[in-house]
Amino acid sequence: MKRIVCILMAMCIVFTLAACGAKQAGANETTTQASEAPAQAEQAAAEWTRQGYFTDENENMLTVMWMEEVDEPGWYVGVMAGELAGGCVLSQEGCTLHGDLNGWDESAEPLIVTVSEEGEDGLLLTIDGGESYHFTPMQIEEASIVVTINTEGWGNIAYAEGDQAPELDPEYPSQSAYIGLAEPATHTFIAQPQAGNLFVKWTKNGEDFSKEPQITLLLDESAEYIAVFEEDPDWQNPVMNFTGVYQCDRARANVECSGYDEAWISIEWASSASEMTNWVISGRLDTDTRSITYDGCSKTNFVYDNSGEVVSDDSEYEDIPGVITFNDDGSFTWHRDLPESGEDTVFEWVGIQQDLFSYEHDPRENPEAMKDIVENADAVYGFSPNPESTRLGVYAEYDWTDPEFVAEAQDERRAYHESMSTMMDILYEMRAEGASIEEMARAVSTERNRLRLEAYKEDPEGLEKLKQSNLDTYGHEDGPTPDELYEKYGSWALVIQKAFGTNMGMDACCGLYDEYYQLYIELGYVDE
Repeated sequence: MKRIVCILMAMCIVFTLAACGAKQAGANETTTQASEAPAQAEQAAAEWTRQGYFTDENENMLTVMWMEEVDEPGWYVGVMAGELAGGCVLSQEGCTLHGDLNGWDESAEPLIVTVSEEGEDGLLLTIDGGESYHFTPMQIEEASIVVTINTEGWGNIAYAEGDQAPELDPEYPSQSAYIGLAEPATHTFIAQPQAGNLFVKWTKNGEDFSKEPQITLLLDESAEYIAVFEEDPDWQNPVMNFTGVYQCDRARANVECSGYDEAWISIEWASSASEMTNWVISGRLDTDTRSITYDGCSKTNFVYDNSGEVVSDDSEYEDIPGVITFNDDGSFTWHRDLPESGEDTVFEWVGIQQDLFSYEHDPRENPEAMKDIVENADAVYGFSPNPESTRLGVYAEYDWTDPEFVAEAQDERRAYHESMSTMMDILYEMRAEGASIEEMARAVSTERNRLRLEAYKEDPEGLEKLKQSNLDTYGHEDGPTPDELYEKYGSWALVIQKAFGTNMGMDACCGLYDEYYQLYIELGYVDE
């Protein structure tokens, strides 16, 4: 198996280089005389006499071939020896090839090797400061029987010579394979569905062949075998049992399903009102241990300005390993493989993530809306008034997690939006009568104040909150005067425009952000 894999990988390298204009070696060549090089490299090429495919007793593989149509013509050397793999064009130094097989990748560790001729037709590869490998020519027989194995749907395949069960590689699973034979031979195929899928059947040349996932057969003719898979209608991602929102002090975690069997976890910790750290983790759940072992956790530090806009987002790391284990009591334990991480962190389950409301247009991307509200995963619509907001702070003490209260608040908020039609009537009537822009602005702004107070006529407590908000913001209970608005905005035209504006943060708290999003665009609060 390893020999076949090595050959196929080497052939892939060869064909890739050939596509870039490299000179190809013959398909049945083993060790041959070097092809004639361009005039400027003729003397150097004449000093090297061996190229082709070579192998050793451990089925490691070495490839040597002349590369002409590259920036610097030379000998391409590729090696696969255990976990050691690399390939690059090397310089010829006398009767040896010498250089860095990873020279094309500045981020990789150097792999300095020397290749020299050994015996009648062999090659010796020596790694600087490491081992030596003795290679002899690889005999590649021309295949008269060509068998391909492919997949349809989501699944993996493997094969082995004889009647022994093949081993499926969990790290590098295969969806296709090629077998070239000089004479008939028995092989065993195996098909394994990926999570969330079922094996259906094998087909041979388009016809049904077997419904058994493992088959042993004599390969005596060229053919195409396909392992067919289909989605399992009863499948449920096992992470579904643990999805939701978890809390630990000021840190909050969201656990979500990803794909058929993966989890996506986001952990946020706010160190202050303007600083937040975010970790993102993904991995597969081991249902036996109820744990997720990962090796690609990323950590990003965010800084926000007073309007809620991101000032900086600095990535601290992207590849830290760790383990998340779901406990019997509904919590999960987070272990990070970092010396400075201290003790493991335990998060308590607080809610179902899937039940949380989400807007089509995200209020978090609107600094004007976020300056008066805060994200609240427990709130009916995901947001509640910011206690520190001058405009909406007085509403923060209401229970925005109570569906009944929020439904009433939504009705009142929608009625307020609809009542603004009277302002349009005033504006059109005064314009028809030839009123000045100042006169229209004064009338419209005064009507807006009246409508805001009237909206709470059935809610004495809410009316008192509104008056207190006006008092804190403008210095009097009825709302801003026309002159105060003119002084604030600098023109009567802008006073009229602002009169038809709305507090987008309150709309978000009441579940109306998407409903009035077009209004925000028309008023210039957000870009279309």
